[in-house]
Amino acid sequence: MKMTPPSATKAVGSRNSLLFPMVLSALVAGAGQFMQRRWVAGIFFMAVSSAASGWLLRTVFVVLKAYYGMAADPMNSTRDVPGLAALIIPFIIWLTIYVAGIIDTAMANYRIQVKASHSHKG
Repeated sequence: MKMTPPSATKAVGSRNSLLFPMVLSALVAGAGQFMQRRWVAGIFFMAVSSAASGWLLRTVFVVLKAYYGMAADPMNSTRDVPGLAALIIPFIIWLTIYVAGIIDTAMANYRIQVKASHSHKG
């Protein structure tokens, strides 16, 4: 008798159990991977997403501080003001990591579902 993991049988039985890890990954990076018991992937996506989020937030605060400083003291033209383009690279990197985490969770769900359907056939 072939034993299937509980996550595999649950994945085949319920459509909601397939979507729930993806929803978790969309809300908190790495949470969907943790729910799938993929600890290394969960830690990786949580750490990388946190670093990218920190970089993005730091860049946003630097740009806002510069623009508000320029508005408060418009005569001080020696101030080095970063352009809004400075936000593009951190945002694109953060967005790429965010979407990659959701896609990774969806692909793992697909593999779980295929594995479970093959184990039920034979």
